[in-house]
Amino acid sequence: MCRMIGSVHTLAQHFLTLNIAPSVYKPKRCPQCKHGVLWAHGVYYRQGDRSLISENRCVLIPVPRFFCPHCNTTCSRLPACLSPRRWYPWSAQGLAQLLVLAGTPLTRI
Repeated sequence: MCRMIGSVHTLAQHFLTLNIAPSVYKPKRCPQCKHGVLWAHGVYYRQGDRSLISENRCVLIPVPRFFCPHCNTTCSRLPACLSPRRWYPWSAQGLAQLLVLAGTPLTRI
């Protein structure tokens, strides 16, 4: 199962989807045991990119979690605008990769 929701490309879209149609984030089945029943299990918060808003403040982004009563695990799904296990946005990661490929030392990125 893909952890990403490909149809949600911006944070504004993410917040709107969470308020209007949160079921978009619910997987059809558990990614661990493939059982078909998942329960909503709250949210956890990711730190967003500081450049997304002014004054260099962090944005806390809610990510919905789901619980499988069959295997007692939780799972979550991210909007496409957030990269898994990374704090920096996709654009910053792409720029860093280009700089590395161009020969820029890692200490200068």
